[in-house]
Amino acid sequence: MSRYSAKLLGFGDNVVDIYDHLKTMYPGGNCVNVSVYGKMAGCEKTAYMGYFGDDDRAELIMDTLGKIGVETVKCK
Repeated sequence: MSRYSAKLLGFGDNVVDIYDHLKTMYPGGNCVNVSVYGKMAGCEKTAYMGYFGDDDRAELIMDTLGKIGVETVKCK
């Protein structure tokens, strides 16, 4: 259950930080992070709107947002 009735939309970029020496990728980008942290802070509904690529990096971001509960239905 959400703590606040606020709704939040992050609109814009998404990126993946790649750490080759750790063989790890982390999804992010300012707009993605705002949506995620809004959800973590207790917003009723958060969404991200932007463009995704068609590679494994885009899949990582979309899967992670889905698991966290950030809506992406308006993304291209």
